[in-house]
Formats: sequence, structure tokens, C-alpha cells
Amino acid sequence: MATPQPSRDEFTSRYCVVKHSWKGKYTRLFCIGRNCIATINPNSIFKITNLWDYSSVVDVVPVLKTPTDIIVTVKIKGKDDHTTFSCQSAMERAELLTDVQAYREKFDSQFNNYISRNVYQCRKYRSNEEYKGLQLFVSNIGIHQREP
Repeated sequence: MATPQPSRDEFTSRYCVVKHSWKGKYTRLFCIGRNCIATINPNSIFKITNLWDYSSVVDVVPVLKTPTDIIVTVKIKGKDDHTTFSCQSAMERAELLTDVQAYREKFDSQFNNYISRNVYQCRKYRSNEEYKGLQLFVSNIGIHQREP
């Protein structure tokens, strides 16, 4: 059964990137959604050219030798498939990687183990001059507060 095509509204962020392929280099919109990552060809009335559910994503990482490149690794038929993309700047690459990290719990099986080790019990001094217990946890995109 084919994966249903997501609507454009399902994507939380979009970046203009260059896809590196054995066929050549192509401009693509790199779209990050709540349930998937997709690339869209901007020259063909926004046709989706790649669609990866988070269940098939292995990782999205920077290429250390260049300031703008990333590698998307997905599992296809039991094998890892690597695709390289170039962002327009190092800042844009950092933003793209941060946006992907917001959904890391959907593709990284070790994520919950990592988060559970980074929970801190704290007290918050409230405006009514009382202390209230809470938890702070450090994730890959920031520090979050939650009630115990």
C-alpha cells in the first residue's frame, strides 16, 4: 500500500537545498513534517520527489568537512541509503538540523534513554512567594520544564 501524500500544510519547516545525486545536482525544497521528511521539486508544481517516514529515517547529520552539507540516512529494503544535500549557508544548515532534532524521538530508538538521564528535579519560586516542585529536562533542542 502506498504512503498517502502529505499536504503542504503538514510540513513545519522548508529549506531550499541542492540534492547531490549520481545523476547530478538538483534544487529541492527540503520539508520537515510531523510524520515525515520530504523533498519537493520546485520546478514541477511542487511534486514530492522523496518521502521518508520517520520510521525509515536512521539519522540526519552534518558533513564535517563542509560548513553547508548534510547527509540523510534512511533504511530501504534493509540497507542504509545515504543522500547528501547542500544548504545555502552554515546558519541555514544549523536551523535545518535543529528542526529535524525536534522529531528525533520518532526515529532514534535510544532517544528516550538519553532524555531520561537528563531530568533534573528543581524548585521554582513563584510570584506568590511559594516554591513549587518541577522537572527540567535537557533535550537535543533545548531545556524544557514539566510538572512532576
